[in-house]
Amino acid sequence: MADHRDERHVFRFFVDAVGAPGATVELDEFDARHARVLHGAHADRPVEVVGSDGAIWHGTFDGPSGRLTLGDAPVACVEEPTIVVLAFVTVGGRTDELVDAAVQAGATRIVPVVRSGKDRAKVDARRERLTRIATTAAKQAKRGSVPTIAAALDPSELANEPAGVIVEPTASQLLDDVIRSLAPDSPIRLLLGSSDGFAPGLVDELVAAGWQRGRLGPTILRAELAAGVAVAIASMHAPR
Repeated sequence: MADHRDERHVFRFFVDAVGAPGATVELDEFDARHARVLHGAHADRPVEVVGSDGAIWHGTFDGPSGRLTLGDAPVACVEEPTIVVLAFVTVGGRTDELVDAAVQAGATRIVPVVRSGKDRAKVDARRERLTRIATTAAKQAKRGSVPTIAAALDPSELANEPAGVIVEPTASQLLDDVIRSLAPDSPIRLLLGSSDGFAPGLVDELVAAGWQRGRLGPTILRAELAAGVAVAIASMHAPR
């Protein structure tokens, strides 16, 4: 029987400063705890380390000492397209799942959109948690960076944002076709509504301001699944 012990998943960690080849890398408290959970008391387990420049290094994590040591040189550098997700969210909704799905699919920035000052305060108070979710999702998806979780916006502030694509089910064009028509090398910005859709008149106002509309397909998806699908479509066509 074949031995598959060396085919296990190699986990990825993100750090601000990588350092020199062979250097010991300090993980933050969350990642250090995560590494110990993943690798237990085992010595010199292989890991990947990604710096703020997107360079990927091989390394080893020593469970007993908690040290992460870099390899001899970076093995690759990841360049990711800019895909911004602006998504209506509600406190108590599935915001965690939306962030997880969007990040795994390739979003580089997520901007929550809220309908009340109360929701804004609560969503902004959860930015640290949402950043942890984004970090975990980025590790799982082998991303080159951790996406940014921005401060929440009020719907009226969308008019000040650069125009993008509104993802909604009554659009005449498929999102795939709209993405293909965008200017090469331009950031892709996707606006997704909440489970009850967009407020009356908002879509028309944004279209008048230069936004386009695109639908995902013949079925209505939950907001968190729609985010992942929309970003995946954008990611397939985005220039790298």
